[in-house]
Amino acid sequence: MKWIKSVFVMGLIVCSMASFSCGGSSPALVDAMDPEEKIFFGDLIENIEIIPLEFHHSSGFGEVERISVFENQIFILDPTFTKSVQVYGLTGEYMRTIKSFESTAIWDFIIDEQKEEMVLFVLGNKFERFSMSGEYLGSQNSDFPVLSMLFVNDGGMMCDLGQQVMDDGQNFNLAYMDRQKYTVQSFQIPFREEPILVQDRIRNYAINGADTYFAPPFDNNIYKLDGSGNVETVVNLDFKSKLFSIEAFNNSKISGEDKFITGMDGMSYAKGKLFFHFLNGEDTNFRYFDFESDKLFALGFGKDIPSFLYQFMLMNYNFEYQEGLITVLDLDYLRPLLAGGNQDLPFDLQNILMGEALFAIVKIKFL
Repeated sequence: MKWIKSVFVMGLIVCSMASFSCGGSSPALVDAMDPEEKIFFGDLIENIEIIPLEFHHSSGFGEVERISVFENQIFILDPTFTKSVQVYGLTGEYMRTIKSFESTAIWDFIIDEQKEEMVLFVLGNKFERFSMSGEYLGSQNSDFPVLSMLFVNDGGMMCDLGQQVMDDGQNFNLAYMDRQKYTVQSFQIPFREEPILVQDRIRNYAINGADTYFAPPFDNNIYKLDGSGNVETVVNLDFKSKLFSIEAFNNSKISGEDKFITGMDGMSYAKGKLFFHFLNGEDTNFRYFDFESDKLFALGFGKDIPSFLYQFMLMNYNFEYQEGLITVLDLDYLRPLLAGGNQDLPFDLQNILMGEALFAIVKIKFL
């Protein structure tokens, strides 16, 4: 791979899968704990580019909860510090900031490319619509809290509700909503029971055009949601009895020394490749599913600086971009690499970390 010289310029889901009807036969069981083959992430990369973000005309942001790319602009959600979606050019220049009409916290956002609008889900269970230039267009109350807006199309919008209990006692995670009134049209994937302990917010979905790959916690399957809201099982993982069911999770006394798995995190998709990781106790296991060969690989990393950057990137929110992935990283996590005059640090990255930039766009292109 090669380094491109930089242009100067990162909740709660509680559910357990029950049976439901979906098209096609179930895929073969794949060993998630000890895949037959291993591949190093760096061997998949053609090049990487790091572009510092300019904060001269903005107040910066505290964290990166979600990103999206539209018309050569990157949209960055900071739900806590600035409570805004900030917009930058792909060469790092600041463009504008979009805040809730009521100046409240923003939990999620999505871009409706057909309407060329942005939809925010804000504190108070409310959807707010904005033009892409930031003009407020109106709001609508939601029937349910929404954890993530997964995709929007002609028919409606698919949302992850996290875990909602209906009046009839059934629990649902996914809801297909009307695109105009944001009322629920249908529910997908019923669940049985919720865990007694709160889990941290995880990144358990990856967008690929009109399709979304989705992996609920406490579940060994990865599902594909197509643009019509249909659900199909595409990967069936075998965690060798180490994956907790919610029933077992709720009835167990778990200590910090126990090794247990509650599901998948950090999902990213690009160019026929699906990446994710899971925690087995304190050990982070990275995996890569190749849809072309229909194989699961253990994902390895070297001990060099690019490999450290790759791991950090895969732990963050990524967005499919061209033939690779794009993300926004907090450079303060990388600055310790400067200690001791690290000789393995690529010169362009060293210059960036010695500068004043706080965050940077990172783009990788796959072979």
